[in-house]
This record gives sequence, C-alpha cells and structure tokens, in this order.
Amino acid sequence: MADEIKKLYRSGTDRMIWGVCGGLGKYFNVDPTLFRALFVLLALFNGVGIFLYVFLAIVIPIEPIKGVVKDDKGNAVESAGEARQNNDEGMGKRNMLGVFIVILGLVLLLGQFFPNYLRWLTWEIIGAVIIIGAGIYLIIKK
Repeated sequence: MADEIKKLYRSGTDRMIWGVCGGLGKYFNVDPTLFRALFVLLALFNGVGIFLYVFLAIVIPIEPIKGVVKDDKGNAVESAGEARQNNDEGMGKRNMLGVFIVILGLVLLLGQFFPNYLRWLTWEIIGAVIIIGAGIYLIIKK
C-alpha cells in the first residue's frame, strides 16, 4: 500500500485573509484560531508575523477545487462558482490589507527622511493601531 503524502494548502473555505491559518490548521489537525493568535503575537515583535504570513501566502498553494458538489437540497452546484464567490469576498479583505501595508510602508519610509517630524511613530504605536483596527473590523464585520 502506498502512503499518501499529506500536502499543505491554503484553505479555500476557512480563511480570514489568504487562508494560511486555515490551511495550517487543517494540515496539523488543530484549530486555525491558534495559528491566527500566533501570527498576531509574532506581528507585535517587530512585524515578524506579518512578514511570515505574507511569505507563507506566497509560497503555499491554494487548495485545489474539487469538481461538483451538492447543496442542501441535493442540487449539483459548481464548485468553481462557489470558489469564485469566496475569492470575491476575500478580495475586499486582501485589498484592505494591501492598502494598510502600503500606507504603513509609506509612513515608515517618510520617517526615515524626516525623523524629527515622525519621531513619535514607534512600533508600539503601530502595534496598538493594528490591534484597534482589527477589533473594529471584527465588530463591524457582517
């Protein structure tokens, strides 16, 4: 009997941003919330969690689409259509994250050119703003 190789994929269904934590949770058979908390904690340490998450999102492939599925009434539903809908929902989150990262990068870059004007901007303040923003997002999320 040939042993199947367990493959790591980003989740197409259990995702907050790019599905990295959902994929890791499925691969290790652990609740993805633990990985999400770990990435947030690592993000507070000089942004390591953010860079690691983006790196994994680039390196780990997305979960392949599985043919045709049936809905709760037994009708065949095309899996690609559902994946497209999930992808469209994820695009808003991805765009929001992208805009945030670009703005953060611009502010940090300007801080290098004008250190006297932006000396109040520290990683502690950036971390606090990220946590507050994440909390507000979770409150207003549908």
